[in-house]
Amino acid sequence: MGRYLGRIADEATRMEIRAAASGASEVRFLDAGLTPPVFDPAHSRLNIMVNARGIIRDARCG
Repeated sequence: MGRYLGRIADEATRMEIRAAASGASEVRFLDAGLTPPVFDPAHSRLNIMVNARGIIRDARCG
């Protein structure tokens, strides 16, 4: 996922990430200020953290 860090999380990029992460049970985009935090860890899920400017800042399992 490293190549996506720093990119704008537009719809095309989100679709590209979903395709690249086909082994994940779910890909969840957590947009700062828009997505309320939900604490339901799942090891097979990929969380993509997006900052307030729409830039992808982190990717982690859970």
